Amino acid sequence: EMKLKELEDGYQVDFKDVSGHIAKRKNVIRVNTEGYWKFVEDGSQTRLTYQCHANPNGKVPAWISNMFVVDAPFKTLTAIKEKFK
Repeated sequence: EMKLKELEDGYQVDFKDVSGHIAKRKNVIRVNTEGYWKFVEDGSQTRLTYQCHANPNGKVPAWISNMFVVDAPFKTLTAIKEKFK
C-alpha cells in the first residue's frame, strides 16, 4: 500500500505491507514493513531520505532482515535508474 504526499519542499511516498490483504501461504514468512521515501529539492539536486521498519515477527534472524533493509534502497534506486536509461 503506497500513498503520495505533497510537502512544502518536495514529496513523500509512504508505504506499508499489504499482508492483511493477501491470503497466507504455507512455508512463506510474512514480514511486516512500513516506511517512506522522501524527495526534497536541494538547489539543483534532489535529496532522498529512505526509512523502513521491517519486522519478520521473530521467524528470521535479525542479521538477515537487517541485510535486506540496508540493501533494498540501493537495489531499488539502481533498478529505477536502469528502467529510465
